[in-house]
Amino acid sequence: YRTIYKVANYQIDTYTIFTELGINIGDKNSSLNFIIPAAWYASTYDIKFRQYLLAEGYLIGVTLCPKSTFEEAVVEACIIECDKSTITGEINIYSLERVPLNEIDKSTIGFENNYSLNILTSDLETKLQNRIKNKNSKVKNYFDVVWELMYMKKVKERRHK
Repeated sequence: YRTIYKVANYQIDTYTIFTELGINIGDKNSSLNFIIPAAWYASTYDIKFRQYLLAEGYLIGVTLCPKSTFEEAVVEACIIECDKSTITGEINIYSLERVPLNEIDKSTIGFENNYSLNILTSDLETKLQNRIKNKNSKVKNYFDVVWELMYMKKVKERRHK
């Protein structure tokens, strides 16, 4: 499997291989939804999986499922939406009731954060976190951080009105 699938790691998860296979065998107009463990969007073991979904550009949405969604489930789940006919620059995040929760700009996801998706964090917050974490550049000064945080708070308040 490691030589056949781009998403195969030393620790193989069948859901990553199944997702890649589904995308590969689907035609150019395919719309695919997969119920998978929610840990994929930040797990160290799923970096190749996230890279694949972002590189192909087909990931358009993530629906978050509450813990109680699947009674027998041992792990939290989510539903990923892949559409081969529509390549967008955003990933939409929804609640199980399809209420929009967030929109992630794909350009904010990259090597510096292991291709992790900050599911409920705004792009501005993600950029600020990356700026602070990046060891190659420094935050200009304390006030830049404070002003950006105040701006983010106002943006969140406007979204919830």
